[in-house]
Amino acid sequence: MDNASKAIVFAGSVLIAILIISLTMYFFNVYRDFNSSMDRVNQTQATQQFNRFFVDSCPNGATIFGYDAYNIIQKALEINNDSDSPTYINIYGDNVTYSDLDGDYSSLSDNYIYTYTISDSTGYVESITLRKI
Repeated sequence: MDNASKAIVFAGSVLIAILIISLTMYFFNVYRDFNSSMDRVNQTQATQQFNRFFVDSCPNGATIFGYDAYNIIQKALEINNDSDSPTYINIYGDNVTYSDLDGDYSSLSDNYIYTYTISDSTGYVESITLRKI
């Protein structure tokens, strides 16, 4: 009878140990999944914030003025020159330049069709195209 009660206590101890290990592994997996989802949320927010200037300021295929096109190109060049930038933006189309000599800002009033493409793999704007109308 003494050995039987020791065996039951031992079996109970093993079951409690297995339960504690199982609960520890469960909470570890929940914590890991939570961190993974938070990383995905942070990455999505970073991508949206990066794209905001190019996507929210002008819809894809919109007609914009030269000063808007100039600002878009300057922002893309700023990003391309930044070594910490997550991507490189290709710039296609007509050059958008202006000369402040003699107050000649006439090209700023030209109209352009603005389009952009977003990378399927990264979610970042990968190219912009400005075509003079």
